[in-house]
Amino acid sequence: MGSIKNWATGQLSIVSECLSYYFAFIAVFNFLTKNYRDLFNFEDIFLT
Repeated sequence: MGSIKNWATGQLSIVSECLSYYFAFIAVFNFLTKNYRDLFNFEDIFLT
């Protein structure tokens, strides 16, 4: 049982690490796209 528990703990740490990277990427991506929208007014370019 110990090896299974260690494996599960390892998987959980990998998943949590991936999630933290994922949320950091989403935050940076949202920040950049918001700034680019403010700079270039994407709505005006694409909707007209």
